[in-house]
Amino acid sequence: MHTVIAAEALFFVLAFAKGAGIMLGYDILRAFRRGFPHGGRLVAAEDFFYWVFAWIFVFLMFRDRNYGQIRGYVLAALILGMLFYILLLSRRILLVFSTFFGFLSRMIAGLFRLILMPAGKSVKKLRKMVRKALKKKIKQVRMVIVKK
Repeated sequence: MHTVIAAEALFFVLAFAKGAGIMLGYDILRAFRRGFPHGGRLVAAEDFFYWVFAWIFVFLMFRDRNYGQIRGYVLAALILGMLFYILLLSRRILLVFSTFFGFLSRMIAGLFRLILMPAGKSVKKLRKMVRKALKKKIKQVRMVIVKK
């Protein structure tokens, strides 16, 4: 009997940790969105798939640890783990990951600028050359039209 209670207590702690882990994953997704902003439809799709995978994760936990039986105290542990994380850890961790993804975003943007800058200068020179050539041709056409 004592080992059964210990196993159930361990399952409770595991569910608590998984609840906190689910919210940690969601905070990482939120921080990614802050670093790399994108449209509402993509955000909605990300949310949908994240929560589908989160509940698959929970289902697999029930299947593997409890033979698929849903226990109220395990759901309570999941929710308590989520609340614990949100109330005590979320702000700090979100700040850390937002800073990281913001830095990563700036680094990638800087790298693209560095790579594309020579191409941009070449395009500007080419544009000037084309404009000069077109102006010359327009003047020639005007002269021909005016002479006739």
